Order: sequence, then structure tokens, then C-alpha cells
Amino acid sequence: FFITYINMKKIFLVGASGFLGLNFIKTYKKKYDIYAHVNKRKLSITGIKTVKININNINELKNFTIKKKIQIIINFAGLTSIEKCEKNKKEAFISNVVIPKNLKIVAKFYKIRLLHISTDQLFSGKKKNRYSEESYCKPLNYYGKTKLIGEKKIKNYDKTLILRTNFFGSLNENHDSITNKIINNIKVKNKVFLWSNIYFTPLFFINLIKIIDLMIVKKVKGIFNVSSNEKISKYEFGIILSKIFNLDTTYIIKNKFDKNKFVNRPKNMCLENKKLINKFKFLKKKLSIEKQIKDFK
Repeated sequence: FFITYINMKKIFLVGASGFLGLNFIKTYKKKYDIYAHVNKRKLSITGIKTVKININNINELKNFTIKKKIQIIINFAGLTSIEKCEKNKKEAFISNVVIPKNLKIVAKFYKIRLLHISTDQLFSGKKKNRYSEESYCKPLNYYGKTKLIGEKKIKNYDKTLILRTNFFGSLNENHDSITNKIINNIKVKNKVFLWSNIYFTPLFFINLIKIIDLMIVKKVKGIFNVSSNEKISKYEFGIILSKIFNLDTTYIIKNKFDKNKFVNRPKNMCLENKKLINKFKFLKKKLSIEKQIKDFK
């Protein structure tokens, strides 16, 4: 569901060297005039302008934004590893709170749009049903806490769009993802232990990228859950993925999450996507888990 757009919007993309950033750039480099922020990792994508500025320096950010006539700031940056956030709390706070706050200050100063990627790790997980955009937030780990603070720092700006999500789908050997873990281990006949008591609503990353594009074009703002239609456990996800990829499901071993062995996280991370579907009704048929895994294959 690509949408054509005549005037190329000037986008400043933060987190350009991450998995989502790279794939957004590859998909839309001909549609948008993208300025990709780079830090330590270099980008080698033809036709993309890379930018190396200090995003913790508000004046530097402002000067760049006005000079290049940026129209939209997209923030894909963030420290997303739950374990790393617990061990490196200062880095987590800067990545998940300070950076989005700085980007909001600049976006608000020039009255331009800000799009920010959030998480499904914002809740206690005690609720049986899925969490809506209005559900009470009570994160169980430092990652979730910093992402929630980050949201609070930017949501009061009326041109902000916050997308809460959890995405899958990478065969890049260097990308640490649930799909890589399952596929790569089964191929070499290793057992894969997956939690049967942790539930989520994963989205195929290509669909997320397309929805981001759709929301840019339609000038959507506010907070939206961008998720699959069904609630599923990590174990059930592994079984369906293995069957669709014609892999031996006997290597998928059911396991129970134990907070004494791992950093605590909600057992129910499931997001309700009714608000998204109500706005874009054609998406409903595209967001079933089985269809998305087939699309991934």
C-alpha cells in the first residue's frame, strides 16, 4: 500500500543506521529528501545525505534544521535492549529521553512535524486484554520507564506522532531478532527456548515502514498502537513461523519466563490496534500474524 507523493518532503532521520532507519531509507529514498543522522556507524546508501551533528546541542540542531529547511523530524533512535538499559542507565536515559526531548524542542520552535517510535513495554502486563492508547502505563523495567518518560516529554506538542509497536522480520545475520534466533538455530539443529507465558502483538517491519509513510502523507498526529490483529505468545509465534518456513517445529521448546532469571518485563505486552484500523480500515486484512509471516517469507 505505497502512496505516491509529488513534492519531496525534507526529512531529518535520527537513528538512520539502525535496522528500522536503514530499511526506511532504502524503501523511500526516492520519495523523500532524507538527511540521515550518523554517529559511529557509517551509511553507504547512494543518494542519501548523511549528517554528523551533535543532537544534544539544541543550537546546532536548530541551525541545521533551518538551513536545510527540514519539514519532518523522524526519531528511530533509542537503546532498545532491556538488558543494556538496566546496565547502562545513563546511556538509556540519553537515548530514550534526552534525544526525543531535544528533537521536540527544535520541532516546536520551527513548527514542524515530529514522528517518534515508542514501545509495547509500557505496562504492568497484569491486564488480560490488549492495551489501548488510553491504558494506564506502569513499566516494569528501566527501558520501559525511559520510553514512557520520553513520550511524556514530547506528546504535549501538537505536531507529534508517537507510534507504539513491536516489529519482527530480519534475516540480516547481525540483527538480533526473534526471527533470526528461531530460523538460524533450527537450520543448524539447535533447540530454541521460547516463552509460552509472554504475549505480544508483533508487526512485520515492512508493514510498519509502510504505515509510517502513510501517516506522514496523511499528516496524522497523536499516539497510535501499530500492531498485529492477534494476541500471541512467543512460543506460538515460533511454531507458526517454523511451519511457514518449513522448519522442524520439534526444535521449538516451550519455556516459562522467570523474573528471577531475567530482567523483569510484562507478561502481556499486547497492543490494541482499533484506533489504527478505524482510521485506515483497509489495514485490517493486512495485519493478521499468519499473513504477515507469509509476507516475510
